[in-house]
Amino acid sequence: MEEENSHQNRPDPNLAGRFYLHPVKCAEDGSVREELFIEVRAKGMTNSTKSWRIHEGNKKQIIIRFPRAWAEFNQSGVVPVDGTPIKMLPMVTEYLADEFRKLDVLTVEDLAQLPDSALINFRDGFRLRNAARGYLKAIKDFNNEPVPAIQNSEESEELIDEPLKKKRGRPFKAAE
Repeated sequence: MEEENSHQNRPDPNLAGRFYLHPVKCAEDGSVREELFIEVRAKGMTNSTKSWRIHEGNKKQIIIRFPRAWAEFNQSGVVPVDGTPIKMLPMVTEYLADEFRKLDVLTVEDLAQLPDSALINFRDGFRLRNAARGYLKAIKDFNNEPVPAIQNSEESEELIDEPLKKKRGRPFKAAE
């Protein structure tokens, strides 16, 4: 039994790993958080890729198996953030995301809470902050909105029995 598990406690020369952060929607409150994932593939194979989320229970074991990938990930300077990544806002370009990163504004929540004095240096800073607040409000409203139900069976019968509209264009030839 120990021989079977021993390969999991040392680097595997036939596998290549890559650590990365991926936005994941939280089921509890609907917010988006970046979580650590690993992508593993057999060396020399392009169609043998598998990715999975890393949690505290398997993190140490995976780091032992892929030390080079872990070192590359740590040197990249990428740190997981708690909140919706700033890049999720459609109007935030890569350049703006880099500028915000320099100021430690990494999430939409951070941007929504910036004071007026911090926004003066950014072109359209106030518009960006308002967009961030609107984005967060829309997520909150979407998560709290009840699903509309049909009141009675008469309405559902009307929806089902509604005739289909004719499509424009030349009709199909009848099959003979």
